Amino acid sequence: MGMGETMKPGSTSTANEITSEALGRLLPGGSASAARRLSRPVVFNRVAGAELVAEDGQSYVDLNCGYGAILLGRNDPRHVARTAELADGMDLVGLGTTRLELDLAERLISLIPSAELVAYCTSGTEATLHAVRLARAATGRRRIIKFQGTYHGWHDYVAMNWVSPEAKLGRADPFTAGALPEAMAATTILPFNDLAAIEQALGPADHDVAAVLVEPLMHNIGCIPFEPGYAEGLKALCERRGVLLIFDEIITGFRHALGGYQSLIGVTPDLATFGKAIGNGHPLSAIVGRRDLLERFAAPPPHGVALGGTFNAHPRSVAAALATIERLGEADAYPALYAKGEALAAALERAVEASGITAVVTRFGSVVALHFQKEAPRRYEDLVHGDLALDAAFRRGLLDHGIATAAQPLRRFCVTLTHEDRHFARIEEAAHAVLADLARQGAGAAPS
Repeated sequence: MGMGETMKPGSTSTANEITSEALGRLLPGGSASAARRLSRPVVFNRVAGAELVAEDGQSYVDLNCGYGAILLGRNDPRHVARTAELADGMDLVGLGTTRLELDLAERLISLIPSAELVAYCTSGTEATLHAVRLARAATGRRRIIKFQGTYHGWHDYVAMNWVSPEAKLGRADPFTAGALPEAMAATTILPFNDLAAIEQALGPADHDVAAVLVEPLMHNIGCIPFEPGYAEGLKALCERRGVLLIFDEIITGFRHALGGYQSLIGVTPDLATFGKAIGNGHPLSAIVGRRDLLERFAAPPPHGVALGGTFNAHPRSVAAALATIERLGEADAYPALYAKGEALAAALERAVEASGITAVVTRFGSVVALHFQKEAPRRYEDLVHGDLALDAAFRRGLLDHGIATAAQPLRRFCVTLTHEDRHFARIEEAAHAVLADLARQGAGAAPS
């Protein structure tokens, strides 16, 4: 079966099963990341544009896009060629610096409003860990504030209160065993888009809050933006109370604008983290922000903040980021990307309407979410009564119809510049078939 063909619902893949069984004997859970596990074994061995091809030749339309890291498309010829050209003759150096690091830093500082200095690392988790540690060092305070439903990586200070049951709202809810309770006790969990809750937390004169860490657009559970006035109020409150404001733009940065989401809303944080689409899937992340803060990464003890990593600013990843910036700087890039996001949202809305199942589609730019409930959420707490079982069943059905997306409920859908009308037609056909089948099985009006 070639590119563009869909698989038949319920079909199996001997090649997939054999490789998956072997992986299951060698890797925990059979995969390098728990988030990658699907509802049935699928082993991919080729990627191109907006499609993934499994070992048995089955072609899937990619609606995950590396959880948003792929923006230009997979193996985009222009990006591959330009990355190779920029990195010609270079590989991991491990000493000194490279000219590529300078070139990218200059570009990031020119594009991102909050960027006065740039610090490189490899993953989003590393970036948020370093940002939190830096905030504590700079303020001399201990606590951070994060929001229910946001995800900032797997380190102990933030590995909590992401996808929580209703009974765990308002109190610590670790999503991993082995995390230090003492570390988690230093993190306050608050509801998103609730300025009064922040004001109360920062009210005491002796508050011990170093930073507020926030996704400026909640993409880890869908597509929930700041409400009007919230970002401005949050910024003013943090300034007044001596608290650092950190925007986690690991997802929003580059996917929605080269200057990050902060450039769209006109609110500049003290620090911001970037990753994922910054290199169109190459391993690279960055912490940007105020000069006086980031200079601590180079300060001597006892005030210096450690920052290191063998693979930080790997030349090929930096070259990939420069090539990504070049492509996204072209006039057609973001209008095209936003239009493709709109096409995906429209396709899902038509499928939902035809099925009669209660669901709501939300979108910002090239990120789309589908929630099985009546109204669009304003915060995580609005999602706990949605039908997560129906969400998971919908995703299983999509996979059986050749549409690849995360298996877990609440995860966002993403598109790239290589998604075409034929891909959206396949997605709509699959969504229509899956929802119709679920409706026949008795799925209907989801709880509001």
